[in-house]
Amino acid sequence: FTLLTANSPITEMKAKNIDTIKTLITIAHTDGNYLGSSWLDVVKCISQLELAQLIGTGIRPQLLGPPSKPYFPSPLNNFTSLGQHNSHQSNSLNLSSLDPSVKESIGETSSQSVVVAVDRIFTGSTRLDGDAIVEFVKALCQVSLEELSHPTQPRMFSLTKIVEISYYNMGRIRLQWSRIWQVVGDHFDRVGCSPRQNIAFFAVDSLRQLATKFIEKGEFANFRFQKEFLRPFEHIMKKNRSPVIRDMVVRCVAQIVHSQAPNIRSGWKNIFSVFHHAASDRDESVVALAFSMTGKIINELYAEDFSIMVDSFQDAVKCLSEFACNASFPDTSMEAIRLIRTSASYIDANPQMFAEGMMDDNGMVSEEDRAWVRGWFPLLFELSCVVSRCKLDVRTRALTVLFDVVKTHGNTFKPHWWKDLFQ
Repeated sequence: FTLLTANSPITEMKAKNIDTIKTLITIAHTDGNYLGSSWLDVVKCISQLELAQLIGTGIRPQLLGPPSKPYFPSPLNNFTSLGQHNSHQSNSLNLSSLDPSVKESIGETSSQSVVVAVDRIFTGSTRLDGDAIVEFVKALCQVSLEELSHPTQPRMFSLTKIVEISYYNMGRIRLQWSRIWQVVGDHFDRVGCSPRQNIAFFAVDSLRQLATKFIEKGEFANFRFQKEFLRPFEHIMKKNRSPVIRDMVVRCVAQIVHSQAPNIRSGWKNIFSVFHHAASDRDESVVALAFSMTGKIINELYAEDFSIMVDSFQDAVKCLSEFACNASFPDTSMEAIRLIRTSASYIDANPQMFAEGMMDDNGMVSEEDRAWVRGWFPLLFELSCVVSRCKLDVRTRALTVLFDVVKTHGNTFKPHWWKDLFQ
Protein backbone atom coordinates (compact mmCIF):
# COMPACT_ATOMS: atom_id res chain seq x y z
CA PHE A 1 0.00 0.00 0.00
CA THR A 2 2.97 2.37 0.34
CA LEU A 3 3.57 1.90 -3.43
CA LEU A 4 7.30 2.16 -2.67
CA THR A 5 8.10 -1.53 -3.10
CA ALA A 6 5.37 -2.34 -5.64
CA ASN A 7 5.73 -2.65 -9.40
CA SER A 8 3.50 0.36 -10.01
CA PRO A 9 5.36 3.52 -11.04
CA ILE A 10 5.88 6.03 -8.28
CA THR A 11 4.14 8.64 -10.44
CA GLU A 12 0.85 6.96 -9.45
CA MET A 13 1.37 7.82 -5.79
CA LYS A 14 -1.76 9.08 -4.04
CA ALA A 15 -2.56 10.56 -0.66
CA LYS A 16 -3.56 7.14 0.69
CA ASN A 17 -0.06 5.85 -0.11
CA ILE A 18 1.51 8.71 1.85
CA ASP A 19 -0.78 7.97 4.81
CA THR A 20 0.29 4.30 4.68
CA ILE A 21 3.97 5.30 4.68
CA LYS A 22 3.45 7.51 7.72
CA THR A 23 1.57 4.74 9.53
CA LEU A 24 4.34 2.21 8.80
CA ILE A 25 6.99 4.60 10.11
CA THR A 26 4.94 5.23 13.25
CA ILE A 27 4.58 1.48 13.88
CA ALA A 28 8.34 1.00 13.45
CA HIS A 29 8.98 3.73 15.99
CA THR A 30 6.42 2.67 18.60
CA ASP A 31 6.35 -1.13 18.21
CA GLY A 32 9.83 -1.94 16.92
CA ASN A 33 10.40 -4.57 19.61
CA TYR A 34 7.64 -6.73 18.12
CA LEU A 35 8.45 -6.52 14.40
CA GLY A 36 10.97 -9.37 14.27
CA SER A 37 11.84 -10.28 10.68
CA SER A 38 9.25 -7.72 9.47
CA TRP A 39 11.94 -5.08 9.99
CA LEU A 40 13.10 -6.06 6.50
CA ASP A 41 9.88 -4.70 4.96
CA VAL A 42 10.19 -1.50 6.99
CA VAL A 43 13.81 -0.91 5.98
CA LYS A 44 13.05 -1.63 2.31
CA CYS A 45 10.26 0.95 2.50
CA ILE A 46 12.59 3.53 4.07
CA SER A 47 15.22 2.86 1.41
CA GLN A 48 12.71 3.42 -1.39
CA LEU A 49 11.30 6.41 0.44
CA GLU A 50 14.68 8.08 0.09
CA LEU A 51 14.42 7.62 -3.68
CA ALA A 52 10.94 9.15 -3.65
CA GLN A 53 12.30 12.11 -1.69
CA LEU A 54 14.99 12.58 -4.32
CA ILE A 55 12.39 12.43 -7.09
CA GLY A 56 10.50 15.12 -5.21
CA THR A 57 13.57 17.34 -5.46
CA GLY A 58 13.88 16.62 -9.20
CA ILE A 59 16.86 14.25 -9.23
CA ARG A 60 16.83 11.09 -11.31
CA PRO A 61 17.41 8.21 -8.88
CA GLN A 62 19.14 6.08 -11.48
CA LEU A 63 21.86 8.71 -11.75
CA LEU A 64 22.59 8.88 -8.06
CA GLY A 65 26.14 8.30 -6.95
CA PRO A 66 27.09 7.58 -3.34
CA PRO A 67 26.36 10.22 -0.70
CA SER A 68 29.32 12.33 0.29
CA LYS A 69 28.88 11.83 4.04
CA PRO A 70 26.69 10.03 6.52
CA TYR A 71 25.18 12.15 9.25
CA PHE A 72 26.84 11.95 12.63
CA PRO A 73 26.18 13.86 15.80
CA SER A 74 29.26 15.74 16.96
CA PRO A 75 32.09 14.84 17.36
CA LEU A 76 31.82 12.06 14.77
CA ASN A 77 30.96 14.21 11.76
CA ASN A 78 34.23 14.44 9.87
CA PHE A 79 33.94 11.64 7.35
CA THR A 80 36.16 11.77 4.31
CA SER A 81 34.37 12.76 1.12
CA LEU A 82 34.23 10.10 -1.54
CA GLY A 83 35.33 12.38 -4.34
CA GLN A 84 33.44 13.09 -7.52
CA HIS A 85 29.70 12.51 -7.43
CA ASN A 86 27.30 12.80 -10.30
CA SER A 87 24.20 13.03 -8.11
CA HIS A 88 23.26 16.56 -9.02
CA GLN A 89 23.89 16.77 -12.71
CA SER A 90 21.18 18.50 -14.66
CA ASN A 91 19.14 15.34 -15.20
CA SER A 92 15.93 16.27 -13.41
CA LEU A 93 12.52 14.74 -13.92
CA ASN A 94 9.86 16.85 -15.59
CA LEU A 95 7.58 17.09 -12.55
CA SER A 96 5.52 19.85 -14.15
CA SER A 97 3.93 17.28 -16.48
CA LEU A 98 2.53 15.26 -13.59
CA ASP A 99 -0.95 15.49 -12.17
CA PRO A 100 -1.05 18.12 -9.39
CA SER A 101 -2.28 15.57 -6.82
CA VAL A 102 0.60 13.23 -7.70
CA LYS A 103 3.11 16.08 -7.45
CA GLU A 104 1.73 16.93 -4.03
CA SER A 105 1.95 13.29 -2.89
CA ILE A 106 5.54 12.89 -4.07
CA GLY A 107 6.45 16.22 -2.49
CA GLU A 108 4.89 15.05 0.79
CA THR A 109 7.53 12.28 1.03
CA SER A 110 10.09 15.05 1.57
CA SER A 111 8.04 16.90 4.16
CA GLN A 112 9.68 17.78 7.44
CA SER A 113 7.36 15.50 9.39
CA VAL A 114 8.26 12.44 7.28
CA VAL A 115 12.01 13.17 7.35
CA VAL A 116 11.99 13.66 11.13
CA ALA A 117 9.92 10.50 11.65
CA VAL A 118 12.37 8.40 9.63
CA ASP A 119 15.38 9.86 11.48
CA ARG A 120 13.63 9.05 14.75
CA ILE A 121 13.62 5.34 13.84
CA PHE A 122 17.42 5.34 13.67
CA THR A 123 18.13 7.63 16.63
CA GLY A 124 15.52 5.71 18.64
CA SER A 125 17.16 2.36 17.89
CA THR A 126 18.83 2.61 21.31
CA ARG A 127 15.44 1.86 22.86
CA LEU A 128 15.00 -1.44 21.03
CA ASP A 129 15.58 -4.56 23.10
CA GLY A 130 18.48 -6.94 22.46
CA ASP A 131 16.66 -9.16 19.95
CA ALA A 132 14.91 -6.34 18.10
CA ILE A 133 18.08 -4.34 17.49
CA VAL A 134 19.73 -7.43 15.98
CA GLU A 135 16.75 -7.95 13.63
CA PHE A 136 16.88 -4.26 12.69
CA VAL A 137 20.60 -4.46 11.93
CA LYS A 138 20.18 -7.66 9.90
CA ALA A 139 17.48 -5.97 7.81
CA LEU A 140 19.66 -2.90 7.23
CA CYS A 141 22.60 -5.04 6.12
CA GLN A 142 20.43 -7.05 3.70
CA VAL A 143 18.93 -3.92 2.13
CA SER A 144 22.40 -2.34 2.00
CA LEU A 145 23.72 -5.28 -0.02
CA GLU A 146 20.79 -4.91 -2.42
CA GLU A 147 21.48 -1.19 -2.82
CA LEU A 148 25.20 -1.75 -3.38
CA SER A 149 24.64 -4.49 -5.94
CA HIS A 150 23.02 -2.16 -8.48
CA PRO A 151 24.98 -2.82 -11.71
CA THR A 152 25.50 0.84 -12.69
CA GLN A 153 24.72 3.19 -9.81
CA PRO A 154 24.94 1.59 -6.36
CA ARG A 155 23.43 3.48 -3.44
CA MET A 156 24.93 3.83 0.03
CA PHE A 157 21.89 5.04 1.94
CA SER A 158 21.54 1.95 4.15
CA LEU A 159 25.30 1.66 4.62
CA THR A 160 25.41 5.17 6.09
CA LYS A 161 22.52 4.22 8.38
CA ILE A 162 24.41 1.12 9.55
CA VAL A 163 27.30 3.36 10.53
CA GLU A 164 24.95 5.74 12.34
CA ILE A 165 23.13 3.13 14.41
CA SER A 166 26.46 1.48 15.27
CA TYR A 167 27.48 4.79 16.78
CA TYR A 168 24.17 5.27 18.59
CA ASN A 169 24.20 1.75 20.09
CA MET A 170 27.84 1.57 21.10
CA GLY A 171 26.89 2.09 24.73
CA ARG A 172 24.88 -1.13 24.99
CA ILE A 173 25.96 -3.91 27.34
CA ARG A 174 28.72 -6.10 25.95
CA LEU A 175 26.48 -9.11 25.21
CA GLN A 176 24.06 -7.07 23.09
CA TRP A 177 26.78 -5.09 21.35
CA SER A 178 28.64 -8.30 20.54
CA ARG A 179 25.57 -9.66 18.71
CA ILE A 180 25.15 -6.37 16.82
CA TRP A 181 28.80 -6.27 15.78
CA GLN A 182 28.75 -9.89 14.62
CA VAL A 183 26.25 -8.82 11.95
CA VAL A 184 27.77 -5.41 11.19
CA GLY A 185 31.34 -6.75 11.13
CA ASP A 186 30.41 -9.42 8.57
CA HIS A 187 28.79 -6.70 6.46
CA PHE A 188 31.95 -4.58 6.57
CA ASP A 189 33.94 -7.67 5.55
CA ARG A 190 31.86 -7.96 2.38
CA VAL A 191 31.54 -4.27 1.58
CA GLY A 192 35.22 -3.57 2.26
CA CYS A 193 36.10 -6.16 -0.41
CA SER A 194 33.73 -4.70 -3.00
CA PRO A 195 35.22 -4.50 -6.50
CA ARG A 196 33.82 -0.94 -6.64
CA GLN A 197 36.64 1.08 -5.18
CA ASN A 198 34.57 4.01 -3.90
CA ILE A 199 32.32 1.65 -1.94
CA ALA A 200 35.24 -0.20 -0.36
CA PHE A 201 36.94 3.11 0.40
CA PHE A 202 33.83 4.42 2.15
CA ALA A 203 33.49 1.18 4.15
CA VAL A 204 37.11 1.30 5.37
CA ASP A 205 36.88 4.96 6.35
CA SER A 206 33.57 4.33 8.15
CA LEU A 207 35.19 1.44 9.98
CA ARG A 208 38.05 3.71 11.04
CA GLN A 209 35.66 6.26 12.50
CA LEU A 210 33.72 3.63 14.42
CA ALA A 211 36.88 1.89 15.63
CA THR A 212 38.31 5.17 16.91
CA LYS A 213 35.14 5.91 18.88
CA PHE A 214 34.98 2.36 20.25
CA ILE A 215 38.62 2.20 21.31
CA GLU A 216 38.26 5.56 23.07
CA LYS A 217 36.09 3.73 25.60
CA GLY A 218 39.03 1.52 26.61
CA GLU A 219 38.83 -2.18 27.43
CA PHE A 220 38.57 -3.95 30.77
CA ALA A 221 41.10 -6.60 31.76
CA ASN A 222 40.27 -10.09 30.44
CA PHE A 223 37.97 -8.60 27.76
CA ARG A 224 38.87 -8.99 24.10
CA PHE A 225 36.20 -7.17 22.23
CA GLN A 226 38.63 -4.75 20.55
CA LYS A 227 39.99 -7.83 18.79
CA GLU A 228 36.54 -8.58 17.36
CA PHE A 229 35.91 -4.96 16.44
CA LEU A 230 39.15 -4.57 14.45
CA ARG A 231 38.90 -7.94 12.69
CA PRO A 232 37.28 -6.49 9.51
CA PHE A 233 40.50 -4.54 8.87
CA GLU A 234 42.36 -7.86 8.80
CA HIS A 235 39.80 -9.47 6.51
CA ILE A 236 39.84 -6.59 4.04
CA MET A 237 43.63 -6.49 4.02
CA LYS A 238 43.76 -10.23 3.40
CA LYS A 239 41.10 -10.42 0.67
CA ASN A 240 41.15 -7.06 -1.17
CA ARG A 241 44.02 -6.82 -3.64
CA SER A 242 43.34 -3.21 -4.67
CA PRO A 243 46.51 -1.16 -3.94
CA VAL A 244 44.37 1.89 -3.13
CA ILE A 245 42.24 0.05 -0.57
CA ARG A 246 45.21 -1.75 0.98
CA ASP A 247 46.97 1.59 1.35
CA MET A 248 43.78 3.01 2.89
CA VAL A 249 43.54 0.16 5.43
CA VAL A 250 47.15 0.64 6.53
CA ARG A 251 46.65 4.41 6.86
CA CYS A 252 43.47 3.95 8.88
CA VAL A 253 45.13 1.50 11.27
CA ALA A 254 48.16 3.79 11.55
CA GLN A 255 45.88 6.68 12.48
CA ILE A 256 44.18 4.56 15.13
CA VAL A 257 47.61 3.76 16.61
CA HIS A 258 48.59 7.45 16.57
CA SER A 259 45.42 8.65 18.27
CA GLN A 260 44.41 5.75 20.51
CA ALA A 261 47.57 3.85 21.49
CA PRO A 262 47.02 4.27 25.28
CA ASN A 263 43.53 2.76 24.99
CA ILE A 264 44.39 -0.23 22.80
CA ARG A 265 44.56 -3.60 24.55
CA SER A 266 43.52 -6.80 22.71
CA GLY A 267 43.40 -4.81 19.45
CA TRP A 268 47.20 -4.90 19.14
CA LYS A 269 46.96 -8.44 17.73
CA ASN A 270 44.79 -7.20 14.84
CA ILE A 271 47.05 -4.24 14.23
CA PHE A 272 50.12 -6.44 13.87
CA SER A 273 48.12 -8.82 11.69
CA VAL A 274 47.23 -5.96 9.30
CA PHE A 275 50.90 -4.92 9.15
CA HIS A 276 51.87 -8.57 8.64
CA HIS A 277 49.67 -8.72 5.54
CA ALA A 278 51.14 -5.41 4.37
CA ALA A 279 54.71 -6.65 4.93
CA SER A 280 54.62 -8.98 1.92
CA ASP A 281 53.15 -6.32 -0.39
CA ARG A 282 54.94 -5.15 -3.53
CA ASP A 283 53.71 -1.59 -3.18
CA GLU A 284 56.53 0.42 -1.63
CA SER A 285 54.28 3.00 0.02
CA VAL A 286 52.17 0.31 1.73
CA VAL A 287 55.25 -1.53 3.03
CA ALA A 288 56.98 1.68 4.10
CA LEU A 289 54.02 3.00 6.09
CA ALA A 290 53.30 -0.34 7.75
CA PHE A 291 56.95 -0.81 8.68
CA SER A 292 57.24 2.76 9.95
CA MET A 293 54.32 2.18 12.33
CA THR A 294 55.66 -1.21 13.40
CA GLY A 295 59.00 0.40 14.20
CA LYS A 296 57.28 3.12 16.21
CA ILE A 297 55.44 0.51 18.25
CA ILE A 298 58.59 -1.52 18.97
CA ASN A 299 60.90 1.42 19.66
CA GLU A 300 58.53 3.79 21.46
CA LEU A 301 55.30 2.22 22.65
CA TYR A 302 56.88 -1.02 23.88
CA ALA A 303 59.42 1.05 25.78
CA GLU A 304 56.70 3.21 27.37
CA ASP A 305 54.25 0.55 28.51
CA PHE A 306 55.23 -2.98 27.58
CA SER A 307 53.01 -4.45 30.29
CA ILE A 308 49.73 -3.70 28.45
CA MET A 309 51.14 -4.88 25.10
CA VAL A 310 52.92 -8.08 26.15
CA ASP A 311 50.13 -10.30 24.77
CA SER A 312 50.87 -9.04 21.27
CA PHE A 313 54.61 -9.84 21.41
CA GLN A 314 54.41 -13.03 19.35
CA ASP A 315 52.38 -11.20 16.71
CA ALA A 316 54.98 -8.43 16.65
CA VAL A 317 57.97 -10.68 15.98
CA LYS A 318 55.98 -12.64 13.39
CA CYS A 319 55.19 -9.35 11.67
CA LEU A 320 58.86 -8.31 11.71
CA SER A 321 59.86 -11.68 10.26
CA GLU A 322 57.49 -11.09 7.32
CA PHE A 323 59.05 -7.68 6.67
CA ALA A 324 62.49 -9.30 6.74
CA CYS A 325 61.42 -11.85 4.12
CA ASN A 326 60.17 -9.31 1.57
CA ALA A 327 62.90 -9.57 -1.05
CA SER A 328 61.69 -6.43 -2.85
CA PHE A 329 62.93 -4.11 -0.09
CA PRO A 330 66.33 -5.24 1.27
CA ASP A 331 66.83 -2.16 3.46
CA THR A 332 63.55 -2.86 5.22
CA SER A 333 64.61 -6.50 5.67
CA MET A 334 67.79 -5.51 7.46
CA GLU A 335 66.00 -2.99 9.66
CA ALA A 336 63.35 -5.58 10.55
CA ILE A 337 66.04 -7.98 11.76
CA ARG A 338 67.50 -5.18 13.88
CA LEU A 339 64.07 -4.63 15.45
CA ILE A 340 63.81 -8.34 16.26
CA ARG A 341 67.14 -7.97 18.07
CA THR A 342 65.72 -4.95 19.93
CA SER A 343 62.67 -6.98 20.90
CA ALA A 344 64.89 -9.47 22.73
CA SER A 345 65.75 -6.79 25.26
CA TYR A 346 62.08 -6.50 26.27
CA ILE A 347 61.95 -10.21 27.15
CA ASP A 348 65.18 -10.00 29.11
CA ALA A 349 64.04 -6.93 31.07
CA ASN A 350 60.46 -8.10 31.71
CA PRO A 351 60.26 -11.91 32.05
CA GLN A 352 57.64 -11.59 34.81
CA MET A 353 55.26 -9.77 32.46
CA PHE A 354 55.05 -12.84 30.22
CA ALA A 355 54.05 -14.88 33.26
CA GLU A 356 51.38 -12.37 34.33
CA GLY A 357 49.74 -11.61 30.99
CA MET A 358 46.65 -13.25 29.49
CA MET A 359 47.24 -16.79 28.32
CA ASP A 360 45.77 -18.82 25.47
CA ASP A 361 47.21 -22.13 26.68
CA ASN A 362 44.49 -22.93 29.26
CA GLY A 363 47.09 -23.11 31.99
CA MET A 364 49.08 -25.90 30.32
CA VAL A 365 52.33 -23.90 30.51
CA SER A 366 53.91 -23.39 33.92
CA GLU A 367 54.48 -19.83 35.06
CA GLU A 368 58.27 -20.17 34.95
CA ASP A 369 58.17 -21.35 31.32
CA ARG A 370 55.92 -18.60 29.98
CA ALA A 371 58.77 -16.22 29.18
CA TRP A 372 60.22 -18.98 27.01
CA VAL A 373 56.98 -20.11 25.36
CA ARG A 374 55.64 -16.60 24.75
CA GLY A 375 58.90 -14.68 24.36
CA TRP A 376 62.23 -16.32 23.61
CA PHE A 377 61.04 -19.28 21.56
CA PRO A 378 58.80 -17.25 19.16
CA LEU A 379 61.61 -14.73 18.65
CA LEU A 380 64.26 -17.38 17.91
CA PHE A 381 61.82 -19.33 15.75
CA GLU A 382 61.06 -16.30 13.58
CA LEU A 383 64.78 -15.61 13.15
CA SER A 384 65.26 -19.23 12.04
CA CYS A 385 62.42 -18.77 9.52
CA VAL A 386 64.23 -15.77 8.06
CA VAL A 387 67.40 -17.85 7.82
CA SER A 388 65.59 -20.57 5.88
CA ARG A 389 63.46 -18.34 3.62
CA CYS A 390 65.51 -15.33 2.58
CA LYS A 391 68.35 -14.40 0.26
CA LEU A 392 71.95 -14.89 1.35
CA ASP A 393 72.68 -11.42 2.72
CA VAL A 394 69.45 -11.29 4.75
CA ARG A 395 69.77 -14.85 6.06
CA THR A 396 73.38 -14.20 7.03
CA ARG A 397 72.31 -11.15 9.03
CA ALA A 398 69.45 -13.09 10.66
CA LEU A 399 71.80 -15.94 11.60
CA THR A 400 74.24 -13.49 13.14
CA VAL A 401 71.49 -11.91 15.22
CA LEU A 402 70.15 -15.34 16.26
CA PHE A 403 73.54 -16.40 17.62
CA ASP A 404 74.03 -12.98 19.20
CA VAL A 405 70.71 -13.29 21.08
CA VAL A 406 71.58 -16.81 22.28
CA LYS A 407 75.08 -15.72 23.30
CA THR A 408 73.86 -12.60 25.14
CA HIS A 409 70.81 -14.04 26.90
CA GLY A 410 71.47 -17.79 26.95
CA ASN A 411 72.68 -17.66 30.54
CA THR A 412 69.03 -17.09 31.59
CA PHE A 413 67.75 -20.15 29.69
CA LYS A 414 66.72 -23.20 31.70
CA PRO A 415 68.11 -26.62 30.68
CA HIS A 416 64.82 -27.84 29.16
CA TRP A 417 64.58 -24.62 27.15
CA TRP A 418 67.85 -25.56 25.44
CA LYS A 419 66.33 -28.93 24.54
CA ASP A 420 63.38 -27.15 22.90
CA LEU A 421 65.76 -24.88 21.01
CA PHE A 422 67.79 -27.70 19.49
CA GLN A 423 64.88 -29.98 18.63
